[in-house]
Formats: sequence, C-alpha cells, structure tokens
Amino acid sequence: MHPTLVREQFALSGNGINVVVVSDVYGQRGGAYRVTSLLSKALADCGFSTTCFATWVDRDSLTGQENFTIVPPLVKRGYRWDLPNRLLAWQVQRYVHKHRPAAVIVIGLTKICGHLLKNRIASQLSVWELTDGQPGNKFVDGDAGRRLSRCGQVLSPAATIDAGIRTTYGYEGPIVRMPFWIEDECITSVPAPQEFVADFLFLARREDDKGLRELIQAASKLRSAFPLLRVLIAGPGADTPYRSLADKLCVNDCVAFVSLPSRADAMRTLAASRFLVLPSYHEGYPLSLLEAAQYGIPFVATDVGSIREVFGNCQGAWIIPPRDIDALASVMKSQLVMGHSEYSQARNSVHQRFLAISSGESVRQRLRQLIDGLCASGKEMHRECCP
Repeated sequence: MHPTLVREQFALSGNGINVVVVSDVYGQRGGAYRVTSLLSKALADCGFSTTCFATWVDRDSLTGQENFTIVPPLVKRGYRWDLPNRLLAWQVQRYVHKHRPAAVIVIGLTKICGHLLKNRIASQLSVWELTDGQPGNKFVDGDAGRRLSRCGQVLSPAATIDAGIRTTYGYEGPIVRMPFWIEDECITSVPAPQEFVADFLFLARREDDKGLRELIQAASKLRSAFPLLRVLIAGPGADTPYRSLADKLCVNDCVAFVSLPSRADAMRTLAASRFLVLPSYHEGYPLSLLEAAQYGIPFVATDVGSIREVFGNCQGAWIIPPRDIDALASVMKSQLVMGHSEYSQARNSVHQRFLAISSGESVRQRLRQLIDGLCASGKEMHRECCP
C-alpha cells in the first residue's frame, strides 16, 4: 500500500490546525483531479495537517512524497448503487465529529458533495465551485445543486461565477473568493524557442463543448493563405470524429492529433508552441490558461466563465465569443502575421499576469487567510449553537 494512501489514519500536526479536503477524484489528469491535489499540497505546505478524502485515486500520480494523508473509500465496489461515495461521505462525517477540523473543503458539486449536504455536518462544509455556475452543466450533480444552501459557504474563483451560483442554485449564503492556481515552477522569464512545434496548441478534452469542431473549421479557413499552418490537438478523449472532420475539410495535413501521456509531456509541448487556443462553450477558471501564462504562451480563448475577468486587460490574451468560427479564424490570422516585437510583448504580458495570480507565496498567503476566516466563522457558529 502506498505510504500516504491509508484507510484509517488520522493524526494532527504540531500546529493543531486540521483541514479536510473532499473530492470524487485525485490525481494529475486535469480538472478536478489536479485541483484536488493542488489544494491538498498547498494546504500542507502552509503547515496545516491535511487529510484528503477521495472516491477515486489515480495511483499512477502518487509519488510517495505527499505531505498529507489520502483516504479512499473503505469499499470500492457497488458503483451501481453509489456505495463508494456513500461510504466515503460516512467516513468524512465520522472524521469531522471525532477531530473537529478547522475547515472541510468539498471540491465541486459532485455526488459525494450531495451526500455530505444531506447530513448533520452540512453547515460545516465549504463547497468550492469548479464550473461556471450555469444551468445544465454535466459536471454538476443535481442533488448537490439543490442542497447547496445547506453548506456553510461557497468558495468561488471569480465574481462572474458568483452570479451564476446565485442565479442557478438560488444560493443566498456567503461566497468567499478562492481563485484557482497551478504549480509555481518559479519561471522568472520565458524566451521563445528557436523553433515552434505548433502554431496553435489545443490542450483540453477532445469534446464538442471545448470548441474543437470550430477550431478545425477555423483552420480550414486559413489553410489556403497559410499552407504551413500547424495546429496540434492534444488532451484526452476520442479523436475519430475530429479526424473525420479534418479529412472532410481537407486540413488533415495541417491539423495533427497527438497523445501526451504525462503532465511533463504536455508542459514541454506547451512551452514549445506559439499560441494556445481554447474555444470552449463554457469554462469555470481553466487551468490550461494559467499553464500557458506561466510559460509566457499567448492564447485565444472564448468569453465564458471568469476568463475575461481574469485576463481581459492582458495583451497576450485574445478573447472572442464562443461558437464563432469567423471570429476565431480572424484572431488566429492576426496572430500568424504578428511581428517579433509585438509577439515578445504579448509573451511578457501574459507571464506577468501569471505572476500576479498564481505565484507560490501569493497562493499560500491566500490560503492562510481563507483558513483563518473559516476558523473564525466556525467558532462563531459554535457559539451560536452552544451559547
């Protein structure tokens, strides 16, 4: 058994401040997987005794160097009846009653979040919303959304998402700012490579709602004017329908599909790309844009979620309407003819925005303030319940 992957091991650190993270997934695959591991690691780096409960753990992502405890469900069978989530929710409740942690942060409106919002510890939960807070999002569990008002507070990365939470779920409780971040690799300056592996890199799930069809159609509009155009499609998911579209539009010579099995592979490819492109229909606070910004890679993205709020005044970010093929093609064309000086300024601008948002010390300071605030609100709640 992996040294940090335990079933029942609950210990407090010397500072006496205990924090719990709950998620349906843990690992490095992107999205909620990475958010869970990033949060757990950052809390532990702040000196908090951190316990991460996760329904599914990607064991390949475990390094043996984790400075926090990971607790899976006692039973991993019975997904048809949702037994792993139900059991893990019981484990979390048992832990909270026994150890009274300073904070319980539940990542996303998932099935396990819905189970936790049913029980007596609901008011002690801080639910970190990962999506754009819009209706019909496939990553949101219906029960969790309907019961959201039972939690202590919602953590949200941006004001634009706050509005979606209020409107979609009818939530009237407190919302606390909790921006996303990525690993700070201490990159102080990022020179452009001598040769790019791609003009445009798509690094997301291969799904229609990521705007992949629009990207391929935009490439077809540029193909005749830019015969050496290189668009690289990476990320998980099936590529068959998109290869078929590229064949149909006769762009299979400039649109390539690659597999990047590890984050290291993805980051090497990103650092060697000229631009990132993310034409999604909806996003919350996409980590891929922060990854691009860290490496000084300018990008084009759609005006969804908190993207404009975070990157709207950044010279290295082009923000367009979703589902607009002509707008996407127009921006890509302007980027392809960009001069060296303008491109260098765009790289520097987007990298400076990363340093302001996601540097290691700024993240640790934000988390300490958050936990201090949750500790204070927890004590106030205890006084109200037990005068």
